Amino acid sequence: MTDDPTDKKDEKEEKKVELLYDPDSFIIPSRDTKGHNERMQFYAQPGHINQVAAIVASRKFPFRTRGGLMRWCLDQGLKRLEQIDASIPSVTSQVDAIIDVMRTEEFRKDLARVIDMLATQINELLAKGDDDEARRRILKIKRLIGQMPKGYWRTRHVNEIDGRFGYLLDKLERASLLRLSHEVE
Repeated sequence: MTDDPTDKKDEKEEKKVELLYDPDSFIIPSRDTKGHNERMQFYAQPGHINQVAAIVASRKFPFRTRGGLMRWCLDQGLKRLEQIDASIPSVTSQVDAIIDVMRTEEFRKDLARVIDMLATQINELLAKGDDDEARRRILKIKRLIGQMPKGYWRTRHVNEIDGRFGYLLDKLERASLLRLSHEVE
């Protein structure tokens, strides 16, 4: 941590985003529960395209792609129009329910993929007899997960890792664990 005032400003901005919005609410799945979706295509001003690219590249919001940001903008724009004129027939509640189900399914699948890939890496390291490197890997992933926004999915990730790999860390003496954790940073 430095005394650079811009660093403090960036931290405050990130916290402001975290406090004002649930990061999960930015994720709008591209498919419904049956796997259906439709392609949308339109022309936009270059300035808008550049701003979309800048927002995605900033990584201040959980948009992985320009399409992810555009789905969120469509969702929020439609909700705003409904607020302006409620006489237009709406299926927003149905769409919101589908979004919630699909978002949870995507997070569940992501968690399973991460744990499976980590298990493969850990098993390969253990097979080679490199227990310390396996432990370093677990500690590094736990540290990175600790940087996720607080909430259900961070807790699930930590619990899954502890459940699958905690025995490797439990075997270590406190001094060895502290040494390994410093090597990870």
